[in-house]
Amino acid sequence: MSKQKNIPTVKSRNTPPKSESAGFPPVVAQIVLTIVASVLILLIIKLPRNQEYWWARVSKYYDEIPQQRKNMNEEQRMQSRHGGNYMIPGIIAKNIKPEDIFLLPPKAYVEKNEKNPNNWSNPYVFYYMNSEVKTCAFANDSLRAKATKALVYDNKGGIQLVELKNDSIRNQIINMYQAK
Repeated sequence: MSKQKNIPTVKSRNTPPKSESAGFPPVVAQIVLTIVASVLILLIIKLPRNQEYWWARVSKYYDEIPQQRKNMNEEQRMQSRHGGNYMIPGIIAKNIKPEDIFLLPPKAYVEKNEKNPNNWSNPYVFYYMNSEVKTCAFANDSLRAKATKALVYDNKGGIQLVELKNDSIRNQIINMYQAK
């Protein structure tokens, strides 16, 4: 008698993978998962804290949309919905050349100078509201030297775009942004 060696079996590459859904066909498993996920979402929405958010923000928005579509154009709806987060990046975009790089002011500077602080100076919000303007976040030290425009608040509560022509002006703006 000759001893036979245990030779490992090799699976063919053409064998379809086995379904991991406990014997259910894949379509049934997908339907079951969809139903379970939907029920979980509805249960989460039914929690009291989420109910407040739903009625104050989401539902209110959907109730207002039909009326706004009748009476406002898209620009007016965006201004109504987003306020300064939409308007300030729009003003900047209209007054900046394509080759300019805009230095976003830090959040503390915006909060100190606006009566109703918005979140427009956040790089993500600014880009979402106006992706056409090249920007440099204030925190990015290496790009600050390349910035060509910056925003400052005047004594009357208005805003001005300042051209950063040289290092002296740039340093004044940076110091103004950092002042507490």
